[in-house]
Amino acid sequence: MSGRVKVKLGRFTGWKRYALIGAGLAAGFAILMYLSMDWFFRVVSLLGIALTIGSILVMLLTYRKSREIKPMAMYVSVGMSVTCLLVYSLFLKAGFGALIWLAGLLVGAGIGVGWSRVTPLFREGAAIKRAGNIWYLAVWGALFALNQCLTLVTGRSPAVSMILLIFGTGLVIGNSGAYVVGYYKMKAEG
Repeated sequence: MSGRVKVKLGRFTGWKRYALIGAGLAAGFAILMYLSMDWFFRVVSLLGIALTIGSILVMLLTYRKSREIKPMAMYVSVGMSVTCLLVYSLFLKAGFGALIWLAGLLVGAGIGVGWSRVTPLFREGAAIKRAGNIWYLAVWGALFALNQCLTLVTGRSPAVSMILLIFGTGLVIGNSGAYVVGYYKMKAEG
């Protein structure tokens, strides 16, 4: 015997393990909120910074990796983006006219379509895939920097946050829509 003690989670496998971790995190956050809202917001802020740095690292390490295009996943992505936009519009109460909404969505969609064009689709067996390239990374970096700079310069006003959210939703619609169209076009070509 090596002196090591193995802990078995028994029935806690798969989704149950994640549910247990989530419940533990929720309990920890609830306790932190009870003790001090100031500390709660500091911890959330630090986690946000860590997630941002992590997402940048993941993007830099995996942007060239090929990914299969799945229309249902694209539809879910668009649906989640639109849902988040609608929920945030209720909370932010940044009242914009229809022209601002339309312009933000159209500009975002146009850039999203353009972004999809720098990442051509290809066939690998029966799958339709895309792989990022340096242009994909450059557009991602420029959009990320634009978002961060506007947020810093404007002091995170609700109006700017809402405009960025409208633009981002348009971006997701344009990008995902272009990939879905390209997917069905390549499927039809056989």
